Amino acid sequence: MRHTRSKTLFLLSFVFVLFCASAKGFASEKHSTLTEDNVTAFIEETTKLTSGHNLNKSSEEIIAYLDRHLDKNARFKSTMTYNVPGFPPQQNAISLDKDEFIDYVQEGANSLEDYDNEINVDKVRISKDGTRATVQTSSFETGSMSVNGRDGGQEVPVEGVSNCLQILKLHRGVIQMYSANCSTEIQFQQF
Repeated sequence: MRHTRSKTLFLLSFVFVLFCASAKGFASEKHSTLTEDNVTAFIEETTKLTSGHNLNKSSEEIIAYLDRHLDKNARFKSTMTYNVPGFPPQQNAISLDKDEFIDYVQEGANSLEDYDNEINVDKVRISKDGTRATVQTSSFETGSMSVNGRDGGQEVPVEGVSNCLQILKLHRGVIQMYSANCSTEIQFQQF
């Protein structure tokens, strides 16, 4: 199966949806320290916002949110394993900076139909001074993707399981994503 650039972009946002939603007013709150509660709320809010489940937000509002809540030097790394029936597993690794990540989220948002996701914040470790947090998350995502083949386009069911290690920081009272490193297993269903 050939992956076009847009499908690869989608799959990246499929992975990075983990980072990026919307507890009312949370994004505008200022924090004096990171806590397990505000870190968990940030992860959940950001996930909801970038997953397309928040239809109240325009793409401009989502971009503004990401610009504010991603550190200027943010780095994102992901290793994805694609499992396509009848083919050996294929692996792809990618690294993104802040601007590339925002672009990928924008492009990927329209690449999947019937998208649903569940995210779990598995572990939060806060630095002694309360300005940094290391967060482990896991998620399960489903949807269907249009794939061009010999017989034209078909909708293929897709499932993904991701595990991420993220570093958050507090910058002038705003929680920001500093880095994320994820591994994802993507399973294309038989069609």
